[in-house]
Amino acid sequence: MNRDPIDDYGKPFEPETPESFFQRGEEAFQSWWGELDLPGSSGGLELDYDTALAVWVAAYEHGAACIMLVYDGAEANAEGAHSTGEMHLCCVVHQHHNGRITLSRRDFISWVAEHEDHIRHVYSADERNADADMLTVWIDHAGESPSTPGPIKRPPPTSSETMRTSADEQFAEWWKQLNPPGTLALKHLDRGESHVVWREAFLRLWEDLEVVHDSAKAYAEVVAQTAQLELGYIIDRFHNGKLSFAVKDVMKYWNENEYVLERNRTEDVVSLCVLRVNQNRGS
Repeated sequence: MNRDPIDDYGKPFEPETPESFFQRGEEAFQSWWGELDLPGSSGGLELDYDTALAVWVAAYEHGAACIMLVYDGAEANAEGAHSTGEMHLCCVVHQHHNGRITLSRRDFISWVAEHEDHIRHVYSADERNADADMLTVWIDHAGESPSTPGPIKRPPPTSSETMRTSADEQFAEWWKQLNPPGTLALKHLDRGESHVVWREAFLRLWEDLEVVHDSAKAYAEVVAQTAQLELGYIIDRFHNGKLSFAVKDVMKYWNENEYVLERNRTEDVVSLCVLRVNQNRGS
């Protein structure tokens, strides 16, 4: 592992807000316009600057619903990052360490470097009594037992040809909505020229949206991985490398309205504290 997982918390997505995409869109237009081989020439067509900018901005505005959808998904990714890993960690810290534990930062980082791939866990279900279901977490120092399943692989990105087809469909839909037909901001539009600009804007918009998605996903993975590593370290250092606990006991830590895990970091230590929200925060 090349990075300190407890330091790898940045903004979950860029740009900061959905609204900033429209400013970003105008910046993308300026960049594209400056890259044209001949000023104002693209696809063999001579383009008017102001008209091209208006069409470019319209393409971003037309994608507003998609921008919001991607941001909603990114927010959900970030908010749900704690889920299973922190739920388990909360349970162990609360029930086995009186709700608070302090870890040596240097020792934790050294441990992660050696054992991040050795954390194992298994559920044992009791068919007769669901309350007796158990979760066992252990550290396989020799690395001999099967590793836990890795993250689900993300499907390959959409092909550029599919993106162009989608851009064409969106353009046709937008063109039909112009009122009066073929007119935007009191400018008469040439359909072919507008199509060229729209396609370029659409492709850049979706490249940026993909960055938002990937950044939020990476943020969520780092948060979840950090909790798992902290849990593994605690079990190895304080529980002889293995600990079992009832699944039913874990479930109440899923709801952040009941319990929340707070981290405080210094150069020397990482402090974990489980708060009972209704008692500690009055919410």
